[in-house]
Amino acid sequence: MSIGISVWNPTPKEVEDASAFLNRLREQKKNPKLVHLEDKYAPILAYFMSSRGQTQGEDIQVLAARLLQVQAQGGLSELPSEFVRFVKLCALNGTCAPLPQIQHSAACVAVALSMSGTWPELLENLLQMMTRNSEVEGALVTLRALVERAPGRVNNPDLLARKLVGFLKDPNSKNRENSIGCLKQICEVSPGSLVDHSGVFFASMGSLVAGPDESASTRRSAAHSILLLMDLKKVHAEGLLGETMQQMAEAVGDNDEAVAITACDFWIKFCTGTRSKSENPSLHERVTSVLPRLVSLLVSRLDLPRDQIEPDHVYDVSVPDGNDDTEASKGASHALRKKAAAGLDAICSSSGSESLLPIVLPLLQARLMCEDVHSRETGILALGAIAECQQAMNEHLLHIFPYLLKQLVDPAASIRRITCWTLARYSAWLFKIRAPDETQLLHLKELIQGLMMRILDRHKQVQEAACSSLTSILGFVQPANLETYLEFIIRNLMHAFGLYQRKNVIVLCDALGTLADASGPLLDTPAIATMLLPPLCLRLEKLCEGPVVEEGVELSPLGPLLECITSIVQAMGQGAKPYAGKFFRGALDILERDLGPTISVCALDMLSVLCGVMGPEFWEMARQIKSGKSKHVAEIVASCAKSESPQIRQSACVFFGEAAKTCGSLLVNIMETAMPALIQNLDTKPAAVASNASWAIGEIALRCDSAGLRPFVGPLMSRLIPLVNENRSGSQKLAENVAITIGRIGCICPNLVGAKLEGFCKAWCSQMPRLPCKFERENTSRALCLMAKANPVGVDVESFVDAASLWDNKQEIPSDLYEMFYEILHSWNKQVLRCVPSKTDLLHVSSERFGLSLNLVYLSPLDIFPAQNPRLHRT
Repeated sequence: MSIGISVWNPTPKEVEDASAFLNRLREQKKNPKLVHLEDKYAPILAYFMSSRGQTQGEDIQVLAARLLQVQAQGGLSELPSEFVRFVKLCALNGTCAPLPQIQHSAACVAVALSMSGTWPELLENLLQMMTRNSEVEGALVTLRALVERAPGRVNNPDLLARKLVGFLKDPNSKNRENSIGCLKQICEVSPGSLVDHSGVFFASMGSLVAGPDESASTRRSAAHSILLLMDLKKVHAEGLLGETMQQMAEAVGDNDEAVAITACDFWIKFCTGTRSKSENPSLHERVTSVLPRLVSLLVSRLDLPRDQIEPDHVYDVSVPDGNDDTEASKGASHALRKKAAAGLDAICSSSGSESLLPIVLPLLQARLMCEDVHSRETGILALGAIAECQQAMNEHLLHIFPYLLKQLVDPAASIRRITCWTLARYSAWLFKIRAPDETQLLHLKELIQGLMMRILDRHKQVQEAACSSLTSILGFVQPANLETYLEFIIRNLMHAFGLYQRKNVIVLCDALGTLADASGPLLDTPAIATMLLPPLCLRLEKLCEGPVVEEGVELSPLGPLLECITSIVQAMGQGAKPYAGKFFRGALDILERDLGPTISVCALDMLSVLCGVMGPEFWEMARQIKSGKSKHVAEIVASCAKSESPQIRQSACVFFGEAAKTCGSLLVNIMETAMPALIQNLDTKPAAVASNASWAIGEIALRCDSAGLRPFVGPLMSRLIPLVNENRSGSQKLAENVAITIGRIGCICPNLVGAKLEGFCKAWCSQMPRLPCKFERENTSRALCLMAKANPVGVDVESFVDAASLWDNKQEIPSDLYEMFYEILHSWNKQVLRCVPSKTDLLHVSSERFGLSLNLVYLSPLDIFPAQNPRLHRT
């Protein structure tokens, strides 16, 4: 290997001194990362790292290599070029060393020098090494380090990909693994490089995944690389050969759980991303051929190792919640089980019931009827996983439902738990029916009764599953089917509050909030209000009194409880008024304690809902109930609108918008507090904050007179004009709200806003066709006319014509707006032509844009808008 330099040899004295230094470091066991040497020592370290340093012993070689690795981070900029070339030569030799530690350090030296710009030709050197059998391993080790740490140095990924694919079948397992690692990185940073080689890539990687002699790390990398390439839109699943698909099916059963999880991910991605059977029958034939084996393996992967199945008493309600009793903390076996279930679900959706059910139902039948608890539990899980096939299983549902309802009272908590989930998956059969028959009504009653029993179960995991299942069911329940059982459900949910610990209270609050959303006005009865609100008031008071957050960690479920109460108040409406004062006081106390963004946002949202539900009575309550620091609610929320948290500011803006709708004669007082805070949020990021601030200002402007709004027009327009002209976020909602707000302000203070019309007219008018409702289009058009009268010079002629042409049907335009457009257009020669460069410009605009439409709507003769060819009529 030559990089253009003769061999450098240190003097005996230099070798002796360096050897003594390295031995001292070894004896002191000093960390090489903490040893900083001048660049001049790099050549002697490179000498010791190379094969010529073998006489000093392997440990000295490794230490020299690690010291050089640290030195190379600086690029050796102070070292003469001839010595740098020597270090490069030793580094390339080191990558071919038999010791892995030296190989690794030498590769790191090479990459560090490349990244610093000292070795720009490294990739070319590595490609040359890849042509020599004795140097391939070193080249691939270094190349992998290069593409992982400095992918920008790979300037020809297509060429590199072609070469690397050839090494996937190299007899050296280390070369295969490093080739996979390189290709995996290329998939991520330059995916197009592998598109043309996808067939060979899939075939080679599939062979490595299935290779019985391959290491687990090689199989993992190969499976993950296939998954990465599947993400590319340009790579079609048609490139997957039948053999590769068979290999990925077998990988589901791999002894290494990481390989099996990746294989499950492959099938999930494949099934959700491929075209339908009718569009690609040949591909689905290949899938069908592997289904028997694939489904069998997926079902088998639902089984947990017996040593990972925890006894029931661990999750008894008497045992305090732990910090690690979550699914994420339970390791790869639990993750694999969830992936296998998701894989069955994906296959069910993709392949269809006619392909899947004949294979899976016999497997499930055996498990469902098994006396062994664990086998039966996996059978119920698999049954839930294939619920997408339930339309084809109608004939079985009359048997499935009674079977599952019976499992709800099984002595084994694992059975009760998984049955709750599976029942929720099949409950659409009951809840989506508007006119169920007697059998279905009976099953519906038994289902709700069974779930309520499990919600009050003593096993915490069963409690969680039952609440989650109820939440899922409520997502598609018909209100008519729910009304009969509403009080019964609420009574049990409220009883559960006294049984649950913190983690399950969070799930319980979610279920209760979802119930409120699904029930709506059905909650507004005295009986339900009495069941719900007094206990929730007491719980809120108790949580507010105790510690809520410690070192950023929530100690109580205060946030979920606030969300739950907010949903209930919104659904119940007037029925919640007797309890509003306690909720109001609790929200204020929370905001003054500054308990973090999540809880503060929940408190602000509750105030907004209370404001909307109570109307003007909210402000009388606010007058009577002040916070502990005697601050008015508007002052507290204004402080929140200045928070560093964008989520808090966003919710604070919503409150002021709701406040404007209800505060009546107090609006002027509210404005003094709210407007400065809202204006400040008009140019903040993210766009959602500015959008909410603009919306709130628009709500205030809609209800304000000119005297109250006039002091704020200047600051407002200085923020709104840049937003309407330069919506850098690309948020259409922000653009709409800003356009609406300018229109509302312009209607009230046309002279002040119109004075700035030239600076925003074009961008503002361009938003008018996109406004969401007719009322807002009318309002902005009216504001445009008022401002055009106040400041004709500021009008952009073309934009004004566009705005006028929006109303291409005289029957749709309000009479006052019609008169304003009519007056302006008919007096255009007198009022505007003096202010535009020439009449020719205006004639050009009018003759090319919507002439006929304007003439038809605003009546001829309009001499500056002559009738045009009918094809120009805007529709």
